[in-house]
Amino acid sequence: MITVDTLTMGALGGQALAGGALGYTTFRFLTAIGFRTISAVNTIAAIAFGAKQNNRLGTIVTQGFYLALFLALPVMLILGTASFWMGFLGQESANVQLSQAYLHGILWGIPALFFYDVVRNVVTAVNRPGVVTAIAGGSIFLNAGANYVLAFGKFGLPALGLAGIGYATTIVVWVQLFAALLYVGLSTALKEFKILQASAKFDPVTFGEIFEIGWTNGVYCLSGAGYQVVLVYLFGCFGSVPLAAFQIANQVCLLIRDMVWGLAQAIIARVGQRLSLIHI
Repeated sequence: MITVDTLTMGALGGQALAGGALGYTTFRFLTAIGFRTISAVNTIAAIAFGAKQNNRLGTIVTQGFYLALFLALPVMLILGTASFWMGFLGQESANVQLSQAYLHGILWGIPALFFYDVVRNVVTAVNRPGVVTAIAGGSIFLNAGANYVLAFGKFGLPALGLAGIGYATTIVVWVQLFAALLYVGLSTALKEFKILQASAKFDPVTFGEIFEIGWTNGVYCLSGAGYQVVLVYLFGCFGSVPLAAFQIANQVCLLIRDMVWGLAQAIIARVGQRLSLIHI
């Protein structure tokens, strides 16, 4: 969906793409750290599934939700105050204002993004990723339509520009989350795992298992993806045109990397299942 946001920004013009690039890259960087940290849910759930400890899956999901909330709140705070610190990094005021408009719209979708990622990681770990993946795929088209309506002001609605792109994505990710939860709750294929039927009580042991693996993934992402943020802000110091041009090239690289990451998560799930068999 974030790629769709970039395409819509380009349709709004070069200045909008430049301003959106600042917000988009900052948003993507911080949420990527969250996704990598949450990916530990996949590992722990795969080990439990491979060991036939299906009764643990619900607890793993619940603790994953706690982790998602723990990560979402500071990310929302950082993005919500971006206009106060972007200027200190040498960015043009016009780009900062446009960036903040986008971020103020999209930051409300961060909890839904992280909660959805918890669900996706668990259903991947139990070899049932099909429907949740299809929901994510459908969300891309829904997001494109919502971007068109809110960014350009269709059907009598005001044209919100970059803010509309942010709000559109927020709406879609919440719809995506509720659709995934509905599927997990009603699916007969997942009924035996009782994924959404665990106690809402905080379990420090399970939470610690997830976080022990997850924080290293997050730190790795911090170092591995941080260079892209540095490059974006560096190009922003040269003006809007170089920044917009870099965003187009950068998006292609990110799209390829995301496909590789998806394959890596499937491999992680398989390794976790095999590892649990060795320890039985």
